[in-house]
Amino acid sequence: MFNQFLRQWGILPSTNFNIHTCPSLSGKTAVITGGSDGIGADIVKHLLLNDIAQPAAPDRTDRVRFIACDTADLAAIDRIGKEILSTLTRLDFLFLNAARSFDPDYRLSYGVEITFATNHMGHFHLTQLLTPLLVASAPSRVVVTSSSLHMVVASKFGFDELVSPTPPTSRGPAWDSWYRYGRSKLANILFTRALAQHLPEGVVPNSFFPGSVPTEASAGWKYLIGEFGGSMVTVLLKLMGQTLEQGAATAMYLAVGDAEEVGRGNYFVPVAVKEETSLLAADKEWAEELWMWSAETVERALSSEDKGEGKDLDGGASVNIPSELGKDMNGSASVNVPNELLAHPVCLPPA
Repeated sequence: MFNQFLRQWGILPSTNFNIHTCPSLSGKTAVITGGSDGIGADIVKHLLLNDIAQPAAPDRTDRVRFIACDTADLAAIDRIGKEILSTLTRLDFLFLNAARSFDPDYRLSYGVEITFATNHMGHFHLTQLLTPLLVASAPSRVVVTSSSLHMVVASKFGFDELVSPTPPTSRGPAWDSWYRYGRSKLANILFTRALAQHLPEGVVPNSFFPGSVPTEASAGWKYLIGEFGGSMVTVLLKLMGQTLEQGAATAMYLAVGDAEEVGRGNYFVPVAVKEETSLLAADKEWAEELWMWSAETVERALSSEDKGEGKDLDGGASVNIPSELGKDMNGSASVNVPNELLAHPVCLPPA
């Protein structure tokens, strides 16, 4: 039982998959949110190394197109999802990875609390839009990045909380940001459970906790425990946590692993280990309620946008990002993306 607890929090990882043994993905196509840095960039790297979306040009970077988009911006997600549908002829892998970390600044986006909007609502609508392509491309996979912090949510939250102009707790901005992040990660798992019920068998959705990976997002700990405490957490993550490659490994396993082994609607921890979630995250009836609420909220938000009442955060403009596939100090390939790229891009092969 204690070992399970350690695994759930990424402290005692097992290794059930070697990311360097991925089969060839030649001819396959993937869309990933949050692909410019952190775990998302490492997923992009390994997709490229395994020949995904191989065009006539030999340069690996010619296989990638980056589109700047904040996933909290439902209008931009709507435009980009429709653009993807008009651009791609198939979609084998959809990685829902972009996330807003601990953010003490409480505000709404399209009427929904910003962390929940970023981590769940944008992904929900993007998946809605791309479902016909996923179904037509089956067998296909949906891989959702969640977190062990979904377990900090001790009781069901009301959907009215998600649209409230005031924070959900009275314990101060630090605890509030922690809770809101955990709530959004709980929603990621519930969404995956619902996807398994709504999508046909040929589309395989699963969620995972990448582990305690010291990425730029981990800097958010400073909001919870101060600058010094946050720095110490980063040091501990580097000593006891997972590497970026280990964080990406579970995602790649859910993309290429045997369909019967990974199952549908399951949750995995490092590396590629099926694990139990909190009881709340296992509630399929609540997952369906969240699905219905999310669908109604997106429809209402975009209707308001059409009437000029919505809020378009970043405009969703497409950008062409020059990048090169280089070599890091260990000889493995890496993808370099300019820092000015917005935080939550959608990555897809070029037209």
